[in-house]
Parts: sequence; C-alpha cells; structure tokens
Amino acid sequence: MKDKLRKFFKILEIEFQDLEDALETYRDALESRYEKKEITEYVYKENNALLNREIGDIRIIKENVAELSGEEYADLDEAAARVVEIIENFKDFPPVVHRYMERKVEKVLEYVRILDKQH
Repeated sequence: MKDKLRKFFKILEIEFQDLEDALETYRDALESRYEKKEITEYVYKENNALLNREIGDIRIIKENVAELSGEEYADLDEAAARVVEIIENFKDFPPVVHRYMERKVEKVLEYVRILDKQH
C-alpha cells in the first residue's frame, strides 16, 4: 500500500505542476497578445492579475499537499480525500478551479489503481 500511496502523491505532484505550467503558458500568450495590440491594457492587466493569483494559489496547494506523507494514510481513498479537503478549504479559488483540481485527484487515483491491477 505504501508504494501505491507514494506513486499517488508523486503523480499528483506532476499533475499539479502541469496545471501550473499551463497557466504560465497562457499568461505568456496573453502577454504576447497584448504586445501585438490584440487586447487592451485593461484586459491584459485584469487577466494577468487573475492568472498570477491562480498560479500562486496552485503553488500553495502544491506545497500543502507535498507536506503530506503516504505514511499517514491507510489507503488511497483516505489520501485522496485529504487532498480534496485541502483543495476545498482553499477559499481563494473560483469553483471551476476547485473542480478542475479535484478531477486531477480523481484521475491520478484511477491511474494508480490501474497500475496496481497490472502488477
């Protein structure tokens, strides 16, 4: 079980990093559009501020989840429930970001279970 929990947390870390990277890429594209005068300064500043906040929030959640240890949990469901609890208790996110991150947790949980069945 400890191996499954270790895999769960490692893959989840990768998924959260992927989400952070995607938002950073979007932020870079936004800046490019602003430089090309495709969007106004107002739109650029509003969207850039939102993206920066969301990236910062994801980093905070990532750090909180990184502090968890597979040793603390009896099974994958318990570990996943704790991660979802951390996400839900983070009030700064819009509901859509909460749901997206929760789906990442569900995806990783399912993937680790599939890996376990193959071995």
